[in-house]
Amino acid sequence: MWFSKSAETVLKELSVDVANGLSEKEVSIRLKKNGPNKLLAKKKKSIFRLFFTHLKNWLIYILLGAVVITVFMGEYVDAAIIILVITINAILGVVQEVKAGKAIEALQKLTFPKALVRRDAVIKEVDTEKIVPGDILILDAGRIISADIRLIESFNLQIDESSLTGESVPSEKDATLLLTDLKTALGDRLNSGFMSTIITNGRGVGVVVGTGMNTEIGKIASIINTDVNSLVGTKI
Repeated sequence: MWFSKSAETVLKELSVDVANGLSEKEVSIRLKKNGPNKLLAKKKKSIFRLFFTHLKNWLIYILLGAVVITVFMGEYVDAAIIILVITINAILGVVQEVKAGKAIEALQKLTFPKALVRRDAVIKEVDTEKIVPGDILILDAGRIISADIRLIESFNLQIDESSLTGESVPSEKDATLLLTDLKTALGDRLNSGFMSTIITNGRGVGVVVGTGMNTEIGKIASIINTDVNSLVGTKI
């Protein structure tokens, strides 16, 4: 847990010097290893494909078999009811997947396309997707944090973390704070910053410890991306 380690230890483990930052060569190596700094969503499917995807379930096959049997027995009302249940189940599955897709899109919009970093001892603006673990982020008021970070410096730094914690009051950060409790809640990690949160006051410097799906908001995206087929099947 990065928040339980001192800033010096984190910098050492990530092999980066706060005064110089990473070299562009090292950034390229880490980008290939960790992938782009973005939230991933499932590949979009048409409503038609989604509907039939939710018919591919062992319980659905059993119900379809029951439909055939009831038709042969002349129980047409029962057959119609079973077909209705199957249809409703598939529709519910489609609705859940569509909502999940929209939720991921909403999370993606919480990120900002550009970020200030220190690389090769020069502060520059780079594409958010090209940020890697070990990058030194420059933080100032009004900026959206582009990745999960361990704070190295903080000066009257306050961050709105409502997108993650639901807390309406900005969190007052302290880079010097060392948290020993590994179970420290997200909202109490005052020496850390998180992707998609907004700096409301002050300034600071942070080292990136997590990017893309390996961030706290990435964990939320992973849960949303979880295949809902099994969840829908339990509703029958």
